[in-house]
Amino acid sequence: LHQQANFDKLTQLANRYFFDNTLVHEQVHNQNHYTLMCVDLDNFKYINDRFGRHIGDKTLQIVAKRLSDCCNSIALPVRTGGDEFFVVLQSNVRDTSSALARNILDVIQKPMNFENLQLSITASIGIYHADQHVEPQTAEIYAEIAMFEAKKLRNRYCFFDKGLAEQLHSRVDIETELKHAIDREEFYLTYQPQIANKEGTVKGVEVLIRWQSKKLGMVPPDSFIPIAEETGLIASIGEFVI
Repeated sequence: LHQQANFDKLTQLANRYFFDNTLVHEQVHNQNHYTLMCVDLDNFKYINDRFGRHIGDKTLQIVAKRLSDCCNSIALPVRTGGDEFFVVLQSNVRDTSSALARNILDVIQKPMNFENLQLSITASIGIYHADQHVEPQTAEIYAEIAMFEAKKLRNRYCFFDKGLAEQLHSRVDIETELKHAIDREEFYLTYQPQIANKEGTVKGVEVLIRWQSKKLGMVPPDSFIPIAEETGLIASIGEFVI
């Protein structure tokens, strides 16, 4: 019963229930002097879709074994669900966490040979040093924020800082307001002349979109266009421009 309650059936790593209790323990007994790492596999969905869930499960088992070997007795590896893992390290020394993160990345990306297949996968790691009083749930969010930043390049690790949190909050605000910008008639166009020759003959204009948000103020295109493309809102914006 203890095994079923505290450990993941597929990988035999500690599970979400055990993980939550561990963070509370670290917070109370170690005065928050611990490091939390969020380890997320890159493009794991492709393996599941291409080769099937059976191969995906086998990949997770191999990754879990490699993660466990890296952590050995210095850290606790946990599978919280899907292809996401956490590592709890009883130290908040930057050099120690950096060395562990590099080791994890190096080991995970080594080729896997099984069932007549050779697969390789990489991971992205977010690191949060708990050196102040924060709730366990907040520490988990901070580690995930850093992981999403690392995922921009993949096969990287990234430390959390307040700037990342501010960027995330800004992105959420932009994405939320962007969904209503057209209905609220917040977009407008400006026209930049295109000059044909040194005499200044105008041969046309370049159309530039601008967004004056009622809540956010003037939002520059390099801030909202990438988000519009990622969320699929760029199509409706394109229709508005045309």
